[in-house]
Amino acid sequence: MSRIRSTFQTFGFAILTALLATNVHAQARDFTEAERAAVGEIEDLRNGWVEAYRAQDVEAISRFYHPDATFAGTLQPFWLEGGDAIQDLWARYFAAWDRVNIIFRQPTVQFYDTAVQEEGQEPMVAVETGYLEMFMVEDDETDDQGRTIREGRVVITNIRYSITRVFTRENGWQIASMNVARLPGTE
Repeated sequence: MSRIRSTFQTFGFAILTALLATNVHAQARDFTEAERAAVGEIEDLRNGWVEAYRAQDVEAISRFYHPDATFAGTLQPFWLEGGDAIQDLWARYFAAWDRVNIIFRQPTVQFYDTAVQEEGQEPMVAVETGYLEMFMVEDDETDDQGRTIREGRVVITNIRYSITRVFTRENGWQIASMNVARLPGTE
């Protein structure tokens, strides 16, 4: 039975990976010029967030969040509220893993401030949804002679996410709410 389950999981993961790799961007309507510019800014911010994540830089990743932001996800079961709580989460997470990586897949951005859109101004609220893959590595533990005492481990988590960003003239786009959840059927 475990061989069948293992084969099914491997096959399912291969299909999921192929689907996620297509990076199709869907949107409900055409973007205004201001929205297209905002999408570029959000893509740059996403890339900066990924760089901070890969560097395990708690201070840098914290700057992407609004001071009153909320976060819920696979790293803990409850909503976190405020920059200090989110910063503490990332500090504990990065301390637990020797190396990490993250890959965003199929990010889609929508804007929800129609009054601003009609006037041709910058949008003020953006919701990004998509999928991501988190890779966490714990290195082998060795003794003084370099012999392995305990083998490390690699954990791969497939996730769907939603990020709500708000725009202010003082700070630009900041994450107001981030919610990540493990994809059903994945371990």
